[in-house]
Amino acid sequence: MTSGGRTSVPAPHICRSCRLPLVQPQRVVAERSRWRVFLRCPSCEWTAEELLDELALKRLDEELERGTQQLIVAMRQATDMNMREYAARFTSALHADAIVPADF
Repeated sequence: MTSGGRTSVPAPHICRSCRLPLVQPQRVVAERSRWRVFLRCPSCEWTAEELLDELALKRLDEELERGTQQLIVAMRQATDMNMREYAARFTSALHADAIVPADF
């Protein structure tokens, strides 16, 4: 509990069901000084809508950007690892004379 007897509300990017930080906005609608955000967790399919103020919406956007950057780094690492393995297999095949003109 937070001060004042209120329970803390998880950040909008944290799923209320599976607790993973994967929640994504599906749609955002302006409502006066707040934003109605329709949320969905791709892991457990949890959905909800929340009213967020400008600061909470900005934090959600920052978390989405951070997650995107993490995915980009992971993709680059996986691509690098795959290419290294491919080159090692190709080099081994060349040394074993296992590649013939018909392979091309």
